[in-house]
Amino acid sequence: MTAPYPKAPPNRRLINTLTEGEEATIAGRLRAAPQGRLHLRDASGELKLLLTEPHGLLARDLVSATGHREGDAFAAREVALLVRHTAQLAPAQRRHVRARARMNAQLRAWFSDQDFIEVETPNLVTSPGTDVYLEAFSTRFSGMGQVRPRELYLHTSPEFAMKELLTEGHERIVQLCKVYRDGEWTRTHNPEFTMAEWYRAFADYKAVMADVEAVVRLVLGEAPIEVEGRQVRMDAPFEVLTVQEAFMRCCAGLDVLEANTAEALRGEAEARGLGPLAAGGGWDDLFHELLVTWVEPQLGAPTPTFLVDYPAPLAVLSRRRDDDPRVAERFELYIAGVELCNGFTELNDPVEQRARFAEERARRAEMGLPAYPMPERFLAALERGMPPSGGVALGLDRLLMLALGAESLSDVLIRALDA
Repeated sequence: MTAPYPKAPPNRRLINTLTEGEEATIAGRLRAAPQGRLHLRDASGELKLLLTEPHGLLARDLVSATGHREGDAFAAREVALLVRHTAQLAPAQRRHVRARARMNAQLRAWFSDQDFIEVETPNLVTSPGTDVYLEAFSTRFSGMGQVRPRELYLHTSPEFAMKELLTEGHERIVQLCKVYRDGEWTRTHNPEFTMAEWYRAFADYKAVMADVEAVVRLVLGEAPIEVEGRQVRMDAPFEVLTVQEAFMRCCAGLDVLEANTAEALRGEAEARGLGPLAAGGGWDDLFHELLVTWVEPQLGAPTPTFLVDYPAPLAVLSRRRDDDPRVAERFELYIAGVELCNGFTELNDPVEQRARFAEERARRAEMGLPAYPMPERFLAALERGMPPSGGVALGLDRLLMLALGAESLSDVLIRALDA
């Protein structure tokens, strides 16, 4: 803002005290201004305002251009006008905030049309699960007259609580929520992020995959998108590729199901020039290294790709296929190498689920990872009976990143984690 008129009337005498970004109420009428009137400028040119009434200051920037904090004296001052230079106040972020709100509204409308009910489950849980590849944030609760604080965790997913709702008769449920995971902080990872997670009773992973395809098209549209120089068609059917097929395509014919020991997988991979692989680790560590290095970057272009039928040891919460128990009914969706979701036909056998959790807890102990409690409340719910169900967790920040052509999650988060 510029106010180059030292002899301004009293109603405008404080105009020179305003700084960029402050807010005030104004009253007046727009008109062509003769010489000597106040000039308001925006990115495209000049607007002229003839001020007729003084109004109050709404929000004051108490830090001057030199960084000096001036205190609260401005709160009582009457001022005439604030000019906000919108072109200089992060227009990209304003666009992202509005796009996120629009996406959330679209999703809620779609799920409502599909007869889902939106639920809210606790962020604080007594067990974050047993997954060896997920680390939870822990905290302590000192209430309820406890002699010693009780350890709680920020949920890494609302999965257990939502499945408890399935056992109580809720057949279609969805939740848009924040989740928290310690560990990676990269272009596509943030320790706090937003997920849409939903479940269908009496459905399998194929029905949920159809949901995901509809939701992704809803947000991204059907026009081609570009991701890091790669064109992705959104109007064509999404590709469906089994994990076995993907490894054979991307890893020079490697059959990851036949190479079912660490020694065999390492040998087959390095014989095909896919090494050297990291020393040590088990079969699942080698699998993930090959997946991230060789397979994922090739998925999801020129069309989005559903990667399905994961090796059973990598799908602890998923039901195994009846016709091939080596694999489980688990899927992920990729667009130009970016993983967007993870879903299953849900395992609902409480005995098998408890055994799988025990195996994972033993593996965590071998790896020197924190020992998380067994999720007893979830297991008790399974014992009461959970209907056959399909469910998925979809990363909304990544979806928004693709929708806006952003390079990083930090570009679309309202407030990214401080470095």
